[in-house]
Order: sequence, then C-alpha cells, then structure tokens
Amino acid sequence: MIKTAEIRTEGMSCVHCENTIKIEVGKIDGVKDVSANYKANIAKVTFDSDITDIKAIENTITEWGFKVINVEEDVVRCG
Repeated sequence: MIKTAEIRTEGMSCVHCENTIKIEVGKIDGVKDVSANYKANIAKVTFDSDITDIKAIENTITEWGFKVINVEEDVVRCG
C-alpha cells in the first residue's frame, strides 16, 4: 500500500541537511519520493508499506543526526 508521511524534525539547518535526508531516505527500498524543507523542519516521504515502514524511515533520519519530533501518516492509495 502506498502511504505518505509528514515527518517533523529538529536539526536541519541548511540545504545540505535537506539533501542528506532526501538522498539517504531515498535509498531505502520501497521509498518512492522524498522532499525536505529545513526552514519548516519537515520531510515528506511517499513509500510502499509492503516493502518498508515508517520506523525504517525514522531510523535513517536519526542515524544522520536529525531528531524526529512527530510523524503524521496517511494512506494515499492502494496498490
């Protein structure tokens, strides 16, 4: 099932931080799309929940030195 999550973070301070999240979260099998905004401290991730889960995404974000504050997850469509 394809889902989207809006992840509120702490620690992003520049475009390089955005790119780190986009690149590293994008490497996770099942992740379809990633965007990040350091000014708003938000990452948005579209992923296939049959392949990966939100915990794997959160773990990758924290492994790169950012703190996950809140996750809002919504089902986009079945597939």
